[in-house]
Amino acid sequence: MTQRSVIVFLFILFQSLQIFAGNLDKAFERLRVYDYFNARELFLKSMKKDAAAAGFGLARIHSSNDNPFYNLDSARQFILISDSVFILLKEKTKQEYLEYGVRAESINQLKDSICTLAFSSAEQSASLEKLDHYLMAFAFCGKKDEATNLRNSIAFQIAKNANTSVAYSHFLQSYPEAEEFKDAQNRFYERVFEEETQSQQLGAYERFLSLYPESPYKMQAERMIYSLSTSQGILAEYKAFISRYPDNRYVREAWREIYRISMQDYDEQTYLQFKFDYPNYPFMDELENDYLRQTSLFLPFNNNSHWGFINESGAEMIPAVYDEVNYFSEGLAAVSKDGKYGYVNKSGKVMIPFMWDDAEAFKNNSAVVSKGNKSGLINKSGEFLVPVEYDEITEPVEDICVVVKNDKAGYVHKTGQALTKLDFDIASDFRDGFAIVGIDELFGLISAQGNMVVEAIYENLSWASSELLKVGLNDKWGLINRVGEVVLPIEYDGVGDFHNGRALIAKNGKCGFINTHVEIVISPVYRYTENLLSSAIFINGFVVLSTKGKNVVLDTLGRKIEFPGYENTDRPNEGLIPVQKNKKWGYVDYSGRLRISCTFKDANPFQGGTAIVKSENGYGIINTEGAWLLAPAFDDISRSGENFLLVQHGMFGLASKSGGLLTACEFDRIEILFDKVAMLQREDSRSYISLSTGKVIWGDLQ
Repeated sequence: MTQRSVIVFLFILFQSLQIFAGNLDKAFERLRVYDYFNARELFLKSMKKDAAAAGFGLARIHSSNDNPFYNLDSARQFILISDSVFILLKEKTKQEYLEYGVRAESINQLKDSICTLAFSSAEQSASLEKLDHYLMAFAFCGKKDEATNLRNSIAFQIAKNANTSVAYSHFLQSYPEAEEFKDAQNRFYERVFEEETQSQQLGAYERFLSLYPESPYKMQAERMIYSLSTSQGILAEYKAFISRYPDNRYVREAWREIYRISMQDYDEQTYLQFKFDYPNYPFMDELENDYLRQTSLFLPFNNNSHWGFINESGAEMIPAVYDEVNYFSEGLAAVSKDGKYGYVNKSGKVMIPFMWDDAEAFKNNSAVVSKGNKSGLINKSGEFLVPVEYDEITEPVEDICVVVKNDKAGYVHKTGQALTKLDFDIASDFRDGFAIVGIDELFGLISAQGNMVVEAIYENLSWASSELLKVGLNDKWGLINRVGEVVLPIEYDGVGDFHNGRALIAKNGKCGFINTHVEIVISPVYRYTENLLSSAIFINGFVVLSTKGKNVVLDTLGRKIEFPGYENTDRPNEGLIPVQKNKKWGYVDYSGRLRISCTFKDANPFQGGTAIVKSENGYGIINTEGAWLLAPAFDDISRSGENFLLVQHGMFGLASKSGGLLTACEFDRIEILFDKVAMLQREDSRSYISLSTGKVIWGDLQ
């Protein structure tokens, strides 16, 4: 055989051996030396005959990030083929695959590794698209729940960032099983309510109720309809409200307001007239008892170191058998005996047993009670509304209580259901569905659903009106609305509260006023001092700006109230205006005609036909003619309801609304009760007098 023939024979023999070895052997050999290109090509050629082993090899290539073929979707596809085919192989074939490391355990390990890589990639991307793809393509993997929760959390955050009803609606429709579903639903209802009623007009609330009759904000919408329909608080409004909105939950409250207005002068004639005028009154069965209750005033009295009740005629109504008593409220009074508190009615019957260490008055059919160092809330049957488990609890405001435990505050509905966690350092009462809260010395606003509507980012936050809040940041002030929008830039030195639709603003040592639309209606041209924040408020359409002893009186349009020839002016009221001339005060009418001569050292605006003035001898009271109703002999006089509280040599006395002296200044304390009776305290002795007659009801005033 020639040398050429030998070479040809050896070449043919070598080629035959190569073919015999097979593509699969070559593929795994190439894979071991990281020749991914040739390994992948050989594995693909082997897929038809050896899908289990070839699929395993391809899955390894596509799940390794050190080659250009890295693709977890392809790795998933091939490992699933490998897994599904492998379990169908004969045992002999499985034994042959052992030399390649292909066994059930290695397939499962690689499958788990691909799952882990896929989840990690989706997790790091924080992409809804990639997480949805993972959940669809890698549903066989073990992190389905974790991926679902992450996807839902990201989707919810996207909805919160948008903070629109459309965004929350999309989330609710897309992820009905999400843990955040309830929170998103609450936020959806809240945003729908705010968007639909942004104008805060009556029609907007009516439309909201027609479109969303099952919304949890139905009560708030009905409250606003009630509030807007009865804004003047007059009888005709309440009657019209009941007629127009018979299904509104506040119809019962409107009826009670009709009753309250109609029965202000509570006597038998008005009582009978009310029954005649309103035969459909829903609380007719209460009228008789209420008449008797309302026409009888119960006053605490002491006898032999024990307490009971007398009426306004001085007759004993409940014997003095208690250690302590409080005033009646809503038909019940908290009283104590042997160190424990309970409640009695006006018949003296114990309605709630003596079991409390402290008990407060009933308000809105609930009362705060305490046992040990814990407090809760009960109803008039003595049943728990809120368990006695809090360090502190307030009486409900808008049916919501502030609760404190371990120096942290939160909110609980008067039904006992927790509205928020105890996350706050400061929690204020609700006001028209919103409450100010404090966290780490910063303040924000929450809704009646417990959601933060204004994040706690302000150093100061307080109500300026029912719709606007004052905010303080870095010693500057501005205004926001109830959804956190800045409506007055936070750049002012001071912002006051709204009164008569006006609020003071101050910047660069000057002050002026804005209206409730945050429009400047009185330019900031007046000298500003910090005390004006509390004193410069509009009353009956006028404001007094007082600096350095000089007053500037303005009406709501900014027009000055001043009269030629007078040094100073004070707030007008009841047609008379205090004026100063030669350092003495008197009164002129609106035309400037002098009505009461300037003879006083000080003069206050008229109220109810009387004015408190000061002469050389002290304070007294005059009428609109300038005549003395109470001679000037007192160190100070202030109004207490319709009466006058007198101070002389550190002791208190009392004058009637007409200025007549009821008692000399010889008491340590005087308290007006129910606008009918005055309680006079002298050391440990208590007495009562009638404000209408000045007669002693009970006690020794000698």
